[in-house]
Amino acid sequence: AGAIDSHVHFICPQLVEHAIASGITTLVGGGTGPATGTRATTCSPGPYHIRFTIEATDEFPMNFGFTGKGNTSDEKDLSNVLVE
Repeated sequence: AGAIDSHVHFICPQLVEHAIASGITTLVGGGTGPATGTRATTCSPGPYHIRFTIEATDEFPMNFGFTGKGNTSDEKDLSNVLVE
């Protein structure tokens, strides 16, 4: 059996070690890494950050879920982000 942590600030790779040691098998959250702005958010801004977050977790024996955020007042810009 394993637990799910659904409020994760992805700020460092050591999170995975600590999660596994405490019985957590799934981490759900976001962020942009070890940066001041990500300490207060659990979602990643845009496809660039989400893509690299996914790549950064490829080597870990853990289940991941990623949350993202975005906004725009221009419908064309929104469709471009969704295509990425």
